[in-house]
Amino acid sequence: MQYPLLEVDLHVSDAVIDIAAERVDVAIRIGVLPDSDLLATRLAPQRRIACASPGYLERHGTPGRPEELLQHNCLTLRSAPHRVGWWCFAGVNQGKPLAIHGSLRSDDSDALLHAAISGVGIAHLATWLIAEEVAGGRLVTLFTDKLSGEPLTSSAIHAVRMPGRAANKARLLIDFLRDYFGVASGEPPYWERAFLSE
Repeated sequence: MQYPLLEVDLHVSDAVIDIAAERVDVAIRIGVLPDSDLLATRLAPQRRIACASPGYLERHGTPGRPEELLQHNCLTLRSAPHRVGWWCFAGVNQGKPLAIHGSLRSDDSDALLHAAISGVGIAHLATWLIAEEVAGGRLVTLFTDKLSGEPLTSSAIHAVRMPGRAANKARLLIDFLRDYFGVASGEPPYWERAFLSE
């Protein structure tokens, strides 16, 4: 272990918690950050890409353009209309979300991932979430030339912390994550390199 004197108390939740009340040193937040007094460090971009299982595409055909998603079973996040970048594609529909529909809505991205792998439909998920499934052939990416429509500055993975709270420990964690993601040298995060080289 690199820092044997550090103790880690890991909380995993999709809920946005009050880090002051919960006495959290560092929180990882994904998406567009609201204005706040918290200090934020951008760790990596947050991009989404449409994907489906080979079985689904064999049964229903592979859409050639994002607009063709309107004729497919799309797996959606329940709160997606209020989230930046969901079902948006560069140069399509003036940057607005496509009015997709499908048989499954969930408030959990992992549930959508597993449904897509199982062949239920097409999902629009974060590259960090699907990279291993794509590499393993369980998912096929669509429209890689239109990799999300999100500006780099809008939606990202951030480390947030309160000013002055455990600054040294927080910096060690943030630096570790930047190194682990492979972004410390200015490169794209490790999970995106395969998508960007396609």
